[in-house]
Amino acid sequence: MTNTPALAENKDIIKETIDTARSLTSINITMQLLSWDVFWGSLLAIPTGLMVMKKAKPENNGLSQS
Repeated sequence: MTNTPALAENKDIIKETIDTARSLTSINITMQLLSWDVFWGSLLAIPTGLMVMKKAKPENNGLSQS
């Protein structure tokens, strides 16, 4: 298998990604995941709230059913 420049570039990117992941502490990972969950929760809450929102009941204009 030949060593092409594209493969060398990908290899460098993979090494940088691994080095970045190794440098993260557990609190950094936790805070990143927490902020990601808040972001997705907000995005999902808006359409869910709109779908389940109750519509206002029309008034009976003084007519009552007993």
